[in-house]
Amino acid sequence: MCSSDLTCAPPGSGRQMGIDRDADGVVDGSDRADLTATFTQAKRKVTSSGDKLVTEFTLNNIGTETAQGPFPISIFLSNDNTFDAQDQLLETFTFNRIKQDRQKSRSFKRKGFSSLTGMFVLIVIDAEGVVQDGNRDNNVVAKQISG
Repeated sequence: MCSSDLTCAPPGSGRQMGIDRDADGVVDGSDRADLTATFTQAKRKVTSSGDKLVTEFTLNNIGTETAQGPFPISIFLSNDNTFDAQDQLLETFTFNRIKQDRQKSRSFKRKGFSSLTGMFVLIVIDAEGVVQDGNRDNNVVAKQISG
């Protein structure tokens, strides 16, 4: 049985059991990872088969602890810069971990879109909440597609 100051996890889940000594709802020792992302490229190329999306991004752990996974990072296509149910999932990457003050880069390309003019690409970091992220306010990043 678990009380309000303990976090319990099923055996084999990869999550550790621990105590929440500062009563912030996060197990001590794991609340210092802080994942965010930056786009290095989000552009459209016009091809004979339609628009092609070329996206590159860097996932950063700007926190003081390792972000333990596996955890998902998803790429969505959107009509605006807000993540909602109308956005189209394009790809999901799985990361196993990112140490503090480290980064990992990924790229994504897809062709055959009718038009990407005015569209946005979104990165949604760990929507499932696997990582005990100290700051979830920076876990959705949007960029308007150029070109």
